[in-house]
Amino acid sequence: MLRGEFLLLKVLPNGREISRFACSIRRGVARNAPERNRIKRWLREAFRRNPKKIPAGFDWLAIVPRGPIDSYHIVNKELTEICGRLSQRSS
Repeated sequence: MLRGEFLLLKVLPNGREISRFACSIRRGVARNAPERNRIKRWLREAFRRNPKKIPAGFDWLAIVPRGPIDSYHIVNKELTEICGRLSQRSS
């Protein structure tokens, strides 16, 4: 389990050549569904745009334990920092 300021990532090997991604956002983070869906879109987009920084062969579960998260750039920065720590750990 890897923790950042806004994200908690659970990472498990999946025995495949690709990585899969899922996200979970509590109702307490964003009270209404459109806000939660926006954060989910930002998480999926950050995952999609950084294929070289995200190690393959893992299942990723992103949990947003607290918020609010105000922009895509925060999500992208947090995800790439956490993935960098994972890459360093596995090296």
